[in-house]
Amino acid sequence: IPEKQIRIKQLLWEPGKSRLNLSGDYPLSQEGDITLQCSAPTLSLDDVGLQLKPGGFVARGSLKGKLQAKIPGKDLSAGAVSGEMKGENLSFHLTSLPSPVRECDFSALFSGDKIVIPHFTLMTGESSLEGKGKLRGWKGLKGALTVTASPLHLSDFIPPGKEDRPKKKPSS
Repeated sequence: IPEKQIRIKQLLWEPGKSRLNLSGDYPLSQEGDITLQCSAPTLSLDDVGLQLKPGGFVARGSLKGKLQAKIPGKDLSAGAVSGEMKGENLSFHLTSLPSPVRECDFSALFSGDKIVIPHFTLMTGESSLEGKGKLRGWKGLKGALTVTASPLHLSDFIPPGKEDRPKKKPSS
């Protein structure tokens, strides 16, 4: 093992009609940086069989793009990612929403610990959302999203039973 690291020159994964290329270095000591390059000309979530818990909802849609990552000293929160990722016709379930997200399209640009989302669209329940945003930090993303909705149904964002609960009285 040269320089006490594991080097992946090329790992090609072709599940179904999808294709994913990986390469990179993984140091065997704490001092070295992890480097990773990932290229997905097309990655169908149907081919991957990604199931989300709870309920085993199967994520669908496709991703494509190229990303590079450098992680100093195996500290993921200090990592830097660059590249671009696009999602098309995604559907998945978020536990905080009563209905699944569907027809989700997005593009995302990565630079260091920043993510710029120039545009995204999605449906949940009967609501149609469109937006853009900027996020930063790998230890709890922070940032801002600008979202417009037409139509907007509040019931698409409030889990059943939440709207009927009495509010807590302030303690004296």
